Amino acid sequence: MKKQFGFMIDARRCVGCRTCMAACKMENRVPDGVFRMRVLNQEGKIYYDRPTGEKAPELSWTPTPCMHCNEPACAKVCPVDAILKRDDGIVYIDQNKCIGCEKCVTECPYGVPFMMNQYKKADKCDMCRHRVDVGNLPICAVVCPSRAITFGEVGSPDSDLAKAIKKSGAKQMFPEAGTNPSVYYKNLK
Repeated sequence: MKKQFGFMIDARRCVGCRTCMAACKMENRVPDGVFRMRVLNQEGKIYYDRPTGEKAPELSWTPTPCMHCNEPACAKVCPVDAILKRDDGIVYIDQNKCIGCEKCVTECPYGVPFMMNQYKKADKCDMCRHRVDVGNLPICAVVCPSRAITFGEVGSPDSDLAKAIKKSGAKQMFPEAGTNPSVYYKNLK
């Protein structure tokens, strides 16, 4: 079985601080106005604030990096093979090959790739491959103050992260898309 890096994200632990977004932006020198990591907020059911008796929405947040799919839809539609998948499962865009056609942007079921307009190139999370290559964690997993983001090997059922995913019942987002993402969510509403 090939090595497959991935994330487990505990949506209940995420407090919506967006530290992962800011750190990713700085670490990867992402231009203004776009993000490789996004934290989406969602309003859930209405609950009563006990001290005041007022109604308040229950909020939750979902950190959303690239899903580093086993069958990346973005790579399948790239006409110049600029989207590559490494042997460790990390999916990245070769900026030297990208022609800015935006096909990956429109095809990704998770809405991850984006256009860097000033460069006319597509970009997305690459799991901080420059850090992973020297044995470090992606910056989002390092800086998360509530430890909502865990990085590791998900391809082998014997890995610590794969065991944690199985034990927690963490699930992939939009499994019906058929891409088999390497990001698993625990406590996702």
